[in-house]
Amino acid sequence: MALDARCLMVSKMFGSKVYNHSGEALGKIIEVVIAPNKQAIAFVIMSFSYWAGFKNKLFAVPYSALQYAVKQQGFLLNINKHQLKVAAGFDAKHWPNMDDPVWTESVEAFFGKPGLL
Repeated sequence: MALDARCLMVSKMFGSKVYNHSGEALGKIIEVVIAPNKQAIAFVIMSFSYWAGFKNKLFAVPYSALQYAVKQQGFLLNINKHQLKVAAGFDAKHWPNMDDPVWTESVEAFFGKPGLL
């Protein structure tokens, strides 16, 4: 599996699938959140569906927790479906305050960094 790409247009990220290392589809990217002061992508917002597609949660995934898989033209995340199913996500009508450092720390602790989960 070829990982990483030198450059990727943000517009190409929208709708990209997110997989885990077992090849399970976890969801797709629906939004990209930047940190303007750091000139970097802070989070991607991933839509995760479960229970035959009727239950849908959103997750803010730290960009640093993802790896781009060139062959799949998608992203790898080191987590399984059950962890996402029981985790606290959010819905499209109730977004978290992404400037809250306590929230940010809890998200980073949950998703970790590549290879650390």
